[in-house]
Amino acid sequence: MIRYYFLTIILFMIRVPMNASDIAAFLPDQSNEWTKAGNDTYYNNETLYDYIDGAAELYLSYGFHTVISRRYTAPGEMDIVAEVFDMKGSRDAFGAFTNMREKNQHEFGQGSQQIDGSLIFWKDHYFISVSTNKTTEKSVAAIRKIADYIDKTIPDQGKTPAVLNLLPDKDLVPEGYCYFHHYIWLNSYYFIANYNILDVSETTDAVIAKYGPADNRLYMLLIQYPDESSAKTAYNKFIADFAPELKTKDAIKLKENTWHTASLQGNIFAAVFNSKTKDAAISLLNAVKE
Repeated sequence: MIRYYFLTIILFMIRVPMNASDIAAFLPDQSNEWTKAGNDTYYNNETLYDYIDGAAELYLSYGFHTVISRRYTAPGEMDIVAEVFDMKGSRDAFGAFTNMREKNQHEFGQGSQQIDGSLIFWKDHYFISVSTNKTTEKSVAAIRKIADYIDKTIPDQGKTPAVLNLLPDKDLVPEGYCYFHHYIWLNSYYFIANYNILDVSETTDAVIAKYGPADNRLYMLLIQYPDESSAKTAYNKFIADFAPELKTKDAIKLKENTWHTASLQGNIFAAVFNSKTKDAAISLLNAVKE
C-alpha cells in the first residue's frame, strides 16, 4: 500500500518574487572574451509574450514570475544571451526543465543539459538558459563559465515533487518523464484528451512517464490531488469520459489493440496506457501500489 505521507499533497509557501536587481546579481559581467553589453532587460507575466511569443505559454503554465536577460558580446564572435527565469517555486523550475530536456547531464544546478551552443539547467526556483546562435569552442567555454557562475551564486537548492517517488524504477526510461500542474501538458507523451479530463490544476502534482523500449512503450500517468474528494471526482469523470468499461474491468483493450488501466488510491490517481498486453499494464499499475 502507498504510505499516507505520499498521499498528501506538498504545500508550497507563497513566495514573494525577487527584485530584478537581486536576480541580476546571479549573472557575471564577463566570461572570457565576452563582456556584458548594454542594459539588462526584464519581463513579467504581462510582457513575456513580447519577448518569447512562441514559448511564453510554457513558462506561464509553470508559475512564471519574471525573467532577466543579459547579452554578452566579444570581438568577431556571436553574442551570448543568459536568461534567469524566476518561477513561483522549485516544482515549477523543475517542471519547466523536465518539459524541455531530453536527458539530464547533472553538470550544473540540480539538473542540466547542453546541446551545442545551448545550455539549460534548474536550481531552487530558477530556470536558467545560456545560449548563442553559433557554436564554437570559445563560445561553449564561455557559456559553461557563465552557467557555473550562476550555479554557484544561487545559494539554495529546491525540492522535487513527492509524486515522483511513486514512479516505479523498473523499465523507466532515463529522464523519460515530464512533471506538470497544468492540463495542457497532459498529452506530453501520449494523447489522452483534448480538454482537462482529470481536473489538473495548480493544486495538483502530475507526472507522465515512459516505460520500456521504443517498440513496446508504455506510459504511466500519476496525479496527486489535494484531497480524496477531489481525486474521486476527477477519477469518476475520467472513467465516464475515457473508459466506462473500467467500472467493471481491471483493464480494457482499445481499437488500436493496446491495453489501458487505471486506479484510485486515496488522493493518488494512476493510469497506464498503450500496453501491448493486459498483464503488462496491470503489472506496472500494481508496482505503484507496492
